[in-house]
Amino acid sequence: MLIALGVVLVLEQWGYNVSALVAGLGIGGLAIALAAQDTLANLFGFTTIAGDRPLVVGEYIVTPDVEGIVEYVGLRSTWIRQLNQALVVVPNATLAGSVITNWSRLNKRQMQSVLTLEYDTTAPQMQRFLEAMRGMLRARPLIDPDSVVVLFTEFSDSALEVLVRCYVHESDWVAFHQEKERVNLEIMNLMATHGLSFAFPSRSIYIENMPPLSPAGFAPPRPPRPLRHQWPAHPRVTSRATSATIFQTTTTRAWKRIASGSCYIRRPWSDSPTQGVPPGRR
Repeated sequence: MLIALGVVLVLEQWGYNVSALVAGLGIGGLAIALAAQDTLANLFGFTTIAGDRPLVVGEYIVTPDVEGIVEYVGLRSTWIRQLNQALVVVPNATLAGSVITNWSRLNKRQMQSVLTLEYDTTAPQMQRFLEAMRGMLRARPLIDPDSVVVLFTEFSDSALEVLVRCYVHESDWVAFHQEKERVNLEIMNLMATHGLSFAFPSRSIYIENMPPLSPAGFAPPRPPRPLRHQWPAHPRVTSRATSATIFQTTTTRAWKRIASGSCYIRRPWSDSPTQGVPPGRR
C-alpha cells in the first residue's frame, strides 16, 4: 500500500494525471470483483467443505435440492450421482449453505412400526405376544437389545395398536431393510403361533328403521309398461319374427323392424291379406 502511494506521488511530481488512472483502475477492479463474485463464493464454499468435511467421496447425502452418492468434490462444484443414475452438479456455495444429511455416517438405524391386532384378542393373548416379541427382538444379533420397545399403546377405531421400536446396527440401506424383512417374517410367525390376526380399517352400519320387504326378501317387481302403439300379429308372421315390433306413424305409411329372419306383412291400407306378397309365398 505504501509503495503504491509512493508511485502515485512520484507520477504526480513528474506531471502525469494520476487521478484518471486511479479512477480507471477502481472501475476495472469493481467490474472484476462483480464478475468473480460467484467464483469466489464457490471457492470459499470449497474451503468450508474441505475444512468441516461434512461429506467425502462415496458417501450418501441428502439436501433440500438433491439426494445421492458424492462422486467428486472440486474447487467450484460437487458432483452427486442420484439413485436414477442422473449426475447433478451442485455449486459449492449452494452446498455449503444447505442442510446436509449424511446417511453414510450412521452408527445404527431406527426400525419402527405399528401393529394392528383385531379386537377379538384377549388380554392374556396380548401379554404373551408382547413378551414373545421382546424376546425375539433382543435375541437378534444386529438389534441393540437395550433399545427394544414393544408396547400395547392404543385402542384405535378398528384395531388394538402395538408399537414396535428398536435400533439396528447397520448403516447400509439395503442391509437394514433386509434385516427389517427378516423381523417382519418373524412377527408373522409369532402372530400365527399365538392365534392372532391383523386388523384392517372397517366400519359397522346399524339400521334402526327398515322398509318392509316381500316374502322373497326383495321388493315386488314393477309391472311392465305397455307400448303406446303395437299392431296385432298377422297370421302370416311366424315365430321367426317374434322380436319384431311394428309402429304406425301415419295413416298412409308403415314400416317394419324385424330383429331376425324375414317375413311378409300385409300393408295397413290393404283389405286383402295377400296383397303385396309374392305368389310363391301366398
